Amino acid sequence: MAFNLFGKKKNAALKKFVAAVKNGERDFFSLLGTRPERFREASFEEIMSNEDDVLAHINRVQVNTNDRFFDLFDVCLVKHNDAGDIEYIFVTTTSDATRIIEMSDVMFEELGIGIYDNYQFSSFREHDKIWSLAKGNYNEPTDAPMHIWSHENISFCLYYRITPLRQFTFSISVKAPEVADTSVRKKGTILDMLRFNPETLLQDEPVHQQEEYSGGTIKFIDYTYALEPKEWGLFNAIELRIFSDKRAFNKFVQTHVTLFTAGPADPDLKIKVVEDLYRIYGIDNGNSGELEFYERRKIEEGTFWIGRTWRFNQAHAPLNLDSKEETMTYEVRVDNMEYTDSFKVHIFSYNELVSLFALD
Repeated sequence: MAFNLFGKKKNAALKKFVAAVKNGERDFFSLLGTRPERFREASFEEIMSNEDDVLAHINRVQVNTNDRFFDLFDVCLVKHNDAGDIEYIFVTTTSDATRIIEMSDVMFEELGIGIYDNYQFSSFREHDKIWSLAKGNYNEPTDAPMHIWSHENISFCLYYRITPLRQFTFSISVKAPEVADTSVRKKGTILDMLRFNPETLLQDEPVHQQEEYSGGTIKFIDYTYALEPKEWGLFNAIELRIFSDKRAFNKFVQTHVTLFTAGPADPDLKIKVVEDLYRIYGIDNGNSGELEFYERRKIEEGTFWIGRTWRFNQAHAPLNLDSKEETMTYEVRVDNMEYTDSFKVHIFSYNELVSLFALD
């Protein structure tokens, strides 16, 4: 089923295209009214010359400059990566703000409000910024609109760039079917990377202490301490949340640990922390593995990053939340969820981790 993407129907064709994808159509060449033969294969040298593609593990790129897609885009790239994901990228340079707004309206209508990172981009709802950018005017780098919509294993993205100026891209990413890694983790634990002693720390007065009450009794107490030397060469502060009214560590008392930085932190050291955790634990519970290029950029810039979460069962394999026979032992999470430069490592049920793996 091909649509007249090269005629005058313009946004009607886009509407039909998105609707067809939502309805399960996956033969994208047919949907686009083209054939694989109209795409040339990029050379190995071309792929390797693009740093973003190398970091994203791109192993094949197909290029079409023969057709005009959605009566707007002059170029279509089809990128394949090692994980089996495929991304279709349509590119043009345009000052047609009306057309851009109409396209985004179709996406909102077909796929809902979507998401965008307001720390780095504006929304396609902000029409004034689109009109200004179309004229070559902008105040901040964040004036560039970028929006993402997701449906099943497919995500759609519109991006009107400042660099290169007025470049407009429409991309469709198709995730390969995920196969969860349920193997037992045998390469150690986060304890192998840490040097602090909770018992020693808790003997000193904390830098900060805060109690949480439930029904008039202590539920837990948060104790914050400075760390010297730094953990991982990065974290200079630690919070211990102990579910007791006693300032003491006991592996039979629920205890959570959060490592964080007070003040600026070296981006390379942040990335090393994530790489170390991946080396130990492998793919996380969300099937995320090594850092993608865009994630590295988020970490370097200290902006919102959802991170990685490893949650384990009694066998030290990833916890299956659907299994009634499994119970969680401990969880490790690394993220930058709250605000700029809020890079943290959380260890939930740290006491269980120590009970299972610490050497006495």
